[in-house]
Formats: sequence, C-alpha cells, structure tokens
Amino acid sequence: MADADEKGPDLNVDMEVADKAFGELRDHGTWLIESEPTHSWFAPLLVRLIQSTLREYQHLKIGHAKSIPFLSWACRNMLELNIITQHVLKSEDDAKDFADDRFTDGLEVFQSFKTWSEFSDPEFTTPALDQTIAWIREQITNGAVTRKSYLKLRDLAKGIKLGEEYQHLNKVTSKLIHPTAWSLLSMREEGELLFLKPIFFHAGVRHGIELSHRIHQHVKEFGPEPRP
Repeated sequence: MADADEKGPDLNVDMEVADKAFGELRDHGTWLIESEPTHSWFAPLLVRLIQSTLREYQHLKIGHAKSIPFLSWACRNMLELNIITQHVLKSEDDAKDFADDRFTDGLEVFQSFKTWSEFSDPEFTTPALDQTIAWIREQITNGAVTRKSYLKLRDLAKGIKLGEEYQHLNKVTSKLIHPTAWSLLSMREEGELLFLKPIFFHAGVRHGIELSHRIHQHVKEFGPEPRP
C-alpha cells in the first residue's frame, strides 16, 4: 500500500503548459464571437463549447487541489465536451443535429420536472412551466425536428472512436462521484487514491487540449462555418 504521506507528481509544469493551451482556446472563442459567419448558429455553438471547456479546466484545478470526486467529475465532463466537439465538427448535419437537441433535451428536462412536481405535490400548478413546454414543442414543429430523443453520448463517442474510453471513464468516475458503499464507507483521499489525482487531471487536460486542437484545425480550414 502506498504511504499516505507520499505525494504524487508535481503538476506545476503541466499546469503552465495547460494554461497556455487553454489561453489559445480562449482566443479562438473571442475571434468566433467577433466573426460574421454565414451560418449564424454555428459560431455561437462553438463559443459555448469553448466556454464550457474553459470552465471545466478551472474545475479540474479546483478538484486537484481540494476534491477527488470533483476532479473526476470535471475529467469526465472534459471527455464529454471533447466527444461533442468532435461530433459537431464532423459535418453541418451533425452540428445541426446537436443544436436541435437543445429542444428535444430541454423538453425532456421540463416535462420530467413537471411530472416530478405533480408527484411531489398534486396541488402544485405550473402555468409558467406549461408555457415553456408549449413553446419548446412549437420550436420543434417549426424547426422540423423529427427525433424523439436527444443524442446519446455513448453513441457519439463510438462515432469518433472514443467509445471504449467513454465506457471505462464513465464507470470509474461514477464510482467516485455518486454515493456508493465504497465511496461512503471507505473512500479517503490518501494512499493509492491520492495517485489517481494526477491521472484524472492529465486525462481531463488531454481531452481539453485535443478539442482545442480540433477547433483550431477547423477554424483554419473552414473559418466560423460548419464543415460542408
């Protein structure tokens, strides 16, 4: 068993390199915000992915300093953002499908909340929520969105050859993030578990840098427009 007082690798250099890489990603976001694309919906989609990635990078650093569950959660989020980014960069149709998911996904969120609210309190009324659901349905009809369910991350991951990594990372991070017998009764941020910290941090940074590279290559070739 590893010594509980033993420290993992020094990450200072890695963080300096990562800070530079994510700074360049921030610059791409600024350029996209200032661009005037033909497809007005695509650049904002990339900007939101960039903003989310920069947020998760901060979460990685916070998690590394303070909490392994928080760190593993941020690492998985980075993988999922990498998967989504690579998917939307594949083609205009793929990007549009994901953009349309804000309606199919949002409808499921608000319908589920309404169902739960009515179950919790049968007397509870939700007129504002009903209006939101009606508005989303109208957007789905007007946008000719035919899919009944949002895109699944596991399916997107398979399409860009990250299926196995998503499967394995999703399982191990779920064990650390959610309340389980082991996480509640046995998990301590010491010993062998302490050495998972740099692994999660490096993996999260790797996925963030990979999606940053993909966006850089896309912008270099297609500017703020989707791949035809």
